[in-house]
Amino acid sequence: MNKHGLSLVELMVSITILAIVLLGIAALFPRGLGYTTQSRLLAQANNLVLQKSEEFERMPSDHADLVLGARQETIGRFTRRWEITNVNTDARIRRAVIAVTWVASGATMDSVGTTVFLYKP
Repeated sequence: MNKHGLSLVELMVSITILAIVLLGIAALFPRGLGYTTQSRLLAQANNLVLQKSEEFERMPSDHADLVLGARQETIGRFTRRWEITNVNTDARIRRAVIAVTWVASGATMDSVGTTVFLYKP
């Protein structure tokens, strides 16, 4: 740089470096949005699992959802499945395996789940 200001070559080099840096930063935004969407779906699925387990705790022992066997329901883009089994010969203790699945980005399936043990006298 001379004392009269920037030369045209210096100006072009600095603009090129700035453009490369800005393009690198701009490439991070779609990835960040994808992670945000994935986190939102995961939180919704976890809420559906917890909601069903809390429903099971409030249900009487003769409720149709607590009969032994497997069931499923569709809630928006999510499919919630649960299976009720006896833990042992004592029919008062039941195991509920709850799973929520959904189609994530593209055609990949994602899921969350839990196992709940219920005592129904």
